[in-house]
Amino acid sequence: MDVVSSRGEDAIASVKEMTQGGAESVLECVGSKSAMATAIVLVERSCMLACRTAADRISI
Repeated sequence: MDVVSSRGEDAIASVKEMTQGGAESVLECVGSKSAMATAIVLVERSCMLACRTAADRISI
C-alpha cells in the first residue's frame, strides 16, 4: 500500500506516476470537497473509491 500525503494536482501527478495511469482503489479520509474531487480523479474506471462522508458539505 502506498500513501500520498500531497494535495490537489501534486497528488494527482504522484499517483498517476506511481500507478501508470490511476489507482485501483482510493481511500479518501478527509471529507472535504477538494479531497473528494481529487479522489474521484485518481480512481480508475470500475475500481473502488471509499470516502469519509461529508454529505452536509458537498454535492456530487
